[in-house]
Amino acid sequence: MTRYAFVGAGPDGRLVRSIVAAGTEAAATADIEARGLVVVRIRPSRRPVLPHRGPSRRALAAALGNIAGLVAAGVPVDSALRTTGSLVKGPLERSLGEARRHLAAGAPVSDALERSRVGLPTAALGLLRAAEAGSQLEYGLREAAALLDREAEIGARVTQALAYPFLLLVTGSAALALIMGTVVPRFAALLTDLGQATPASTRLLLAGASLVRDHGIALAMIIGASATGLVAWLRTDRGLFAADRVSLRAPIIGPIVHLLASGRFAGALGAMVSAGVPLIRALQGAAEAAGNREVARRVRQAAVRVNEGRPLHRALEAVTAINPETVQMIAYGEESGRLGQMAVRAAVLAQTEAERRIKILTQLLEPVLVIGFAAIVGFVAVAMLQAMYSLRPVSP
Repeated sequence: MTRYAFVGAGPDGRLVRSIVAAGTEAAATADIEARGLVVVRIRPSRRPVLPHRGPSRRALAAALGNIAGLVAAGVPVDSALRTTGSLVKGPLERSLGEARRHLAAGAPVSDALERSRVGLPTAALGLLRAAEAGSQLEYGLREAAALLDREAEIGARVTQALAYPFLLLVTGSAALALIMGTVVPRFAALLTDLGQATPASTRLLLAGASLVRDHGIALAMIIGASATGLVAWLRTDRGLFAADRVSLRAPIIGPIVHLLASGRFAGALGAMVSAGVPLIRALQGAAEAAGNREVARRVRQAAVRVNEGRPLHRALEAVTAINPETVQMIAYGEESGRLGQMAVRAAVLAQTEAERRIKILTQLLEPVLVIGFAAIVGFVAVAMLQAMYSLRPVSP
């Protein structure tokens, strides 16, 4: 998906400047016009997607939940943003104030929050846009808050589960560096003085130690430069799309990413369909709510097939847009005339299964690291012992 910077005119004549993500310029124009704006100027955005260290997920979830509660009570969105801004401090307070200014200029709530750099992830923004398209802003705010709360909970669990493996990784790496940088070179000098042949495993160990000792700084610089270049590339639209595609196809984590995206898509689709939004428009909004650009691209392909007359579940299945279980639930919904309800139910099941797999994966990481370091240390020990046992008395 490409990001397009545009200037649009609202019904009252006010100009709105914002950014929209779409597959083509025509699709971006259609999205802007669906928001009730007349496109004055549009062009691909050349500004990279810069990282923004904003408030925590839990702080954002609390703020959105508070805004949703005020909106549900009949408070205007501008007043809800002002009231919530008075309850928070720091960057979030400033961002909400900026969002009010964008809102006053005629921008939709989702665009106002995005342009103010509150720090909402793509999936949360997609949910808000989908809800606004279906005149379900309160629902979108509540679901975005729930999404952020779930992500914060998952993040906390993963951080807690990785605490010991990370400590093991640091201490194990330090021990290996000590062995390879101090113990092995002295052992190599001893073998050289004896002038005897060494086993293949010992030669491999000595070659690795020599590489680290002689070229360690250069290797560290190369790795650092490569990592910096990769991070800079991942901030571009092309890099973000490639990262989403790779994460979706990666072994082990790919199915989890697919489940999370499928759950977000199904939840947004169910809400919009239940609100009476036409199916094609609902698919376009739910595609962005998936939070994965590759999944969004596949959903848009499925929307084309649906527009040609194919059943929704067949179209989604043909392009592997979402996981098979979610497709099956959507098929039941189509057959029973309860597509909205079944899509929401499918979203809950997909998110629950994703969280279960994440928990299993974090529990397996610790023993994998232990076994990995044990194998490396074992190899070093075996290589040194083989060299010692292969020594022969030197002839006088």
